[in-house]
Amino acid sequence: MIRFRKLERLFERWENKLFPYKPIDAATAEEWNKYEVRAKKEKLKWFLAETLPNFFMYKVLWPFHKFDDLVWWTKYRIFPDHKYHVIRTRLSPGYRDLDQIILHGVFESLVDFVECEKSVLVKWNSNKKLKKTFLNKCGITDYRSAENGVSYLEWESKLADKQEDCNNGEVIGVKEQAEVAKEILRLYNWWKKDRPNRIDPYKKSGWSDYCENKRKDGSGFWASLSHENETAEEKKQVRKMIKESSKIEDQYYQEDTEMLISLMKIRKNLWS
Repeated sequence: MIRFRKLERLFERWENKLFPYKPIDAATAEEWNKYEVRAKKEKLKWFLAETLPNFFMYKVLWPFHKFDDLVWWTKYRIFPDHKYHVIRTRLSPGYRDLDQIILHGVFESLVDFVECEKSVLVKWNSNKKLKKTFLNKCGITDYRSAENGVSYLEWESKLADKQEDCNNGEVIGVKEQAEVAKEILRLYNWWKKDRPNRIDPYKKSGWSDYCENKRKDGSGFWASLSHENETAEEKKQVRKMIKESSKIEDQYYQEDTEMLISLMKIRKNLWS
C-alpha cells in the first residue's frame, strides 16, 4: 500500500524536533490529549508540524491515495493471498462434510495468522530482517515464515516474566498477552505436528493389518471383508478391533472439538 512512508517519517521527525515533549513510545489517550492541548497553544509550531503536513498528505496527494485504493480494490478481488474474505481449507478437491470444512477452515486460518501476520512482527523483538521476495514486495503474495511466526510467539509468551518492569495495569495486559501467545502456539503445534501424526484408528486397532493379511492369502477383496469362514475366536477378535477403531475415532473427534472450542475462546485476541 502506498503510504509515503519516508515522507511520513520526515514529518514525524520534524514534529518531534518542534515538540520535544511529544510522547515517543505508546501512550495513553489521556497522555496524547495532554500533549495535543499543550502543543496547540504554540500555534505557529502546530501549523508547521500538523496542519501543513496533513494538508499536503491528504489534499495535495489525494489523487495518489485514490490510485492506491484502486490498486487494493483489484488485489482484494484477484490475488488469493489478499482475499481476506475467503477462508482456505487446503483440503484436496472433492466432497467434504461441513464439520470437516469448519475444522480445516478455522485451523488453516490460524496457520495463516501465525505464519503471515505474526511472522512480520518478528522484527520488533529481534534483529532479524525479513527476506521478502519480489512478489511479496509488490503486494501480490503474503510474506510467510513459520519459523519467524513461532519465534515471535515464543518471545511473546515470555513477556509475563518481565512484569516487574510494568505498573499494575500493564501487568494484567502483559500477562494476558503472554497466556494467549502460549495458547496460540499450543493450538498451532497441535494442528501442524500432533494431529497429522495421529495413528489411523484402523491401523491402531489392528483392523487394517487383519484385512491386509486376509487379502494376501489370496482370498480377494470381498473375502477379506467376509466373516463367513471365520472361527468363533476370529469373529470375537474382529468385533473387538472394530469396536476399538470406533472408540479411537470418537476420541479423535472429541479432541478436534475441544481444540476448536479452545481456539474460539481466544478468538478476540487473533489480531495483529
